[in-house]
Amino acid sequence: MGRSNLRTVISFEVSRTLGKRKFWFITLLVPIAIGIVIALVSLGNSMAASTINA
Repeated sequence: MGRSNLRTVISFEVSRTLGKRKFWFITLLVPIAIGIVIALVSLGNSMAASTINA
């Protein structure tokens, strides 16, 4: 009896969480923010290298 209730609670919580817009916004925002940081670091490194070579 306990496992059946646990499965019901887990499925309810997962479906409730996946239905929230805030969850998807944060889930997609984090990789985009990491990509922006990596792009800025790469751009800064290439500009620094071109300044040294000039």
